[in-house]
Amino acid sequence: MSLLLMESADLPSVAGDKWTTNTATFAQTVDGRTCWRMVEASMPLTKNLSAAQESATITVGLRYLVTGTSNGTTNNGICTFYGIGGTVLHVRVTNTASGAIAVYRNASNLLGTSAAGLLPINTWVYLEFQVTCHDTAGAVTVKADGVTVLTLTNVDTRNAGADALIDQVRFGAQDVGSLKYAYVRDVVVMNDAGTTLNGPIGPCIVEARLATAAGDLTAWTPNTGANYAAVDDPAANDGDTTFVEALTPVRDTYTMADLVAVGSNIKAVQAHVVARYNTAPLNVATTLRRSSTNSDGTASVPTGSYGSKAVTIWETDPVAAGAWTVANFNATQFGVVSS
Repeated sequence: MSLLLMESADLPSVAGDKWTTNTATFAQTVDGRTCWRMVEASMPLTKNLSAAQESATITVGLRYLVTGTSNGTTNNGICTFYGIGGTVLHVRVTNTASGAIAVYRNASNLLGTSAAGLLPINTWVYLEFQVTCHDTAGAVTVKADGVTVLTLTNVDTRNAGADALIDQVRFGAQDVGSLKYAYVRDVVVMNDAGTTLNGPIGPCIVEARLATAAGDLTAWTPNTGANYAAVDDPAANDGDTTFVEALTPVRDTYTMADLVAVGSNIKAVQAHVVARYNTAPLNVATTLRRSSTNSDGTASVPTGSYGSKAVTIWETDPVAAGAWTVANFNATQFGVVSS
């Protein structure tokens, strides 16, 4: 698997749980979809990669909007790539005062700059950055709305440390002056471990869907009402106000709302469950079901707080054994299984 993170920013109830650290602000924007608002000169969204996920080559994609002109300083940036447990800054990608995109090794060694005008004020642009960390054979590719705007090869992109693996990415805003912000949504993070989804994939939409009805299996017990209504928190996670619980190995599935923003060419599907245990813990995993066939994600034991979660990414449809289609997604039930 090469797709490590998908984040729409559609649902405040689960969006923050996907990040290692998150101090960004949710804000509604003019396009009618929620997003992360980045305060100036900070990197509030951080994603640590596990030892199995870290790689010398990492690709990120994100939809990005700035509300003011960058002051052109070298502080922070749009995206930064770290190694050695997030302690060594290898590569920083940022916007400039002219709306260009600049790439630095560490904080201040300029490696290259794109043409100006790529980030117009108050305009969404889908940005993609692929970084290969190496002392002499380093590489960086920058794309804007699917078009390559900067290519760097055989450059030094490794700052220091015992290895050349990227294990942390951070997202933020260049310092654009008082009361100016950057907005982020539709984020993906990939390594090069797989044969697909291991490099820039072009502009994409990450769309979140919630449960709308009970599925075929209703073995978890809701504390009130129907099972699906206890797990469809669209805003903040309501904790123990509504929930489903299981004391034995059973599964619960839910019919989900149909896709609206994504109309074709589904790259992958992700299920996200927020869980905790009360007494003796059980293993918990995400699951999907279609045509009486179940496919479970990797099970893990939750902690005693709702900060723990189970996330599974299916890059291909496990029931059809091929690419996802909108029709098959809309016909699939998603849920949770205990073991």
